[in-house]
Amino acid sequence: MRRTGVDRVEKCQNSEGKREPLKIEHLKFNIEHLKLECSMPNFKCSITAINEHNMSKIYQLKITLKRISPPIWRRIEVPSDTRLDDLSRVILRAMGWYGYHLMSFEHNREIYYGDRESELELEGRLMAKYTLNKLLRAPKDKLLFNYDFGDDWRHDVTLEKILDPEPGTKYPRCTAGKRNCPPEHFIWPA
Repeated sequence: MRRTGVDRVEKCQNSEGKREPLKIEHLKFNIEHLKLECSMPNFKCSITAINEHNMSKIYQLKITLKRISPPIWRRIEVPSDTRLDDLSRVILRAMGWYGYHLMSFEHNREIYYGDRESELELEGRLMAKYTLNKLLRAPKDKLLFNYDFGDDWRHDVTLEKILDPEPGTKYPRCTAGKRNCPPEHFIWPA
């Protein structure tokens, strides 16, 4: 899901100013400390490395099931660059849903679907093409997550905080919550 790689090479030239293509065999990776060193003789390279999982900010989200009193909610922490299709699976698991039904996200009048057929038929966007940090940028920003278009379980997804990752912590994680979700195929009393 995450990769480590070279984002860009800003400078790679010898003492005479001649630029050379950088080859992977010239690099020594130290992923733990995010350092890259170039071993080409007489060359100085300035390289920016990325480790998306370690460098990503962490979004603390509160997911609240709408139209239910008292509230049913979960607090989760996910990397800010989580794709929407991955976020949907995290929400389903945290809330206790099984994932048997269609789902979508809504943000600023755009709808993001989890499957290609819905995207094409319902004229929306595909979740797998968008990351959370492209939609939510500041605390209090919101998405709507809709699970099971028949029962219409709508969830507010609110960005509460933007955090630095805690060393040694695995994300995503659920940190708090209250009450169980209704069972799948729940029938509202008349």
